[in-house]
Amino acid sequence: MEKKSITLASMFASLYAVLVVALAPVSFLPLQVRFADALIPLSIIYGWTAIIGLTIGCMISNFIAGQVFFGGWTIIDTLGGALANFIACYIGWKICLKHTRRYFITTTSIQSIIISFIVGTYLWYIFGSPEYYNVYTFILPGLPAFWITIFIGSFISIVLLGNILLIAILKSKIYPIEKT
Repeated sequence: MEKKSITLASMFASLYAVLVVALAPVSFLPLQVRFADALIPLSIIYGWTAIIGLTIGCMISNFIAGQVFFGGWTIIDTLGGALANFIACYIGWKICLKHTRRYFITTTSIQSIIISFIVGTYLWYIFGSPEYYNVYTFILPGLPAFWITIFIGSFISIVLLGNILLIAILKSKIYPIEKT
């Protein structure tokens, strides 16, 4: 990685970590809107720089916030969240290497589903595995309930806010597109 890429990856990591820790009350638990996840779609245009930065940022923020606010179950969240970010960012970047802007909604929806599946699964494991959950007056089996609640917040942050941020950066022309 060249110096500019390392600097930008560090900026992505620190911005992600600061947003998660500063907004910890809404960034954690089964029903969460992690506003830092709005940065995930930027992997589409920034490639490996954003993928690495957002993965490291997630690892740092989950570890710090897990220790400070939730005391203890951080190793699963630290590694699981970082893995979820890495996979979602990488797949989003790969999909859009060969496609145009018309695939942004589809790509960010896929990123949201990936995050929801991975994070929902390990949170279900962390919090125990009750047979049923009551979600917004619906009674759902335990694991799908976690997937759905994570997806709601993930959709808001990645698909809605992330696309707004992505389009704003594309219109401003302040991005280097990484095609390799």
